[in-house]
Amino acid sequence: MVTTSIFIILAVGVLAFAVITQPLYDISASELKSESIPQVESTAAAYRERMRWLYDLDIELFAGKIEQMDYVSQKAALQAEADQLFAQLQALQQDLSKESDQSIESMITDRRMERVERSAGFCVKCGTPLQRSDAFCPKCGMKLKQSGL
Repeated sequence: MVTTSIFIILAVGVLAFAVITQPLYDISASELKSESIPQVESTAAAYRERMRWLYDLDIELFAGKIEQMDYVSQKAALQAEADQLFAQLQALQQDLSKESDQSIESMITDRRMERVERSAGFCVKCGTPLQRSDAFCPKCGMKLKQSGL
């Protein structure tokens, strides 16, 4: 009897937690389809790795573990790889930024269309567009009638 009660309380707790945290893990389909984010992360990780290798190469030169000629050739090769990865990272971030800008712009356009559909006319004093929910003109402050105009 006690274990059944514990399981019921635990199940209710888990369901309550799932309902409360649902907005935190609610991901839209467009975000799931985006393959740019993992590619950006992997490119950034590769770039950081090359930069660490360059740092380690400098340490080894100062410690006397490698010759100056080897250092120059290895540093040039690593620097070229790092530069190439950095250019790829910049391009991927610009693409990702464009995608997010387009989604934000579409959300703004949708919101503006909703506001246009709820438009209630114009203020008789200053001509500012009014919404149905406005009790006062947002520009001049003139009190509007109860009907919205």
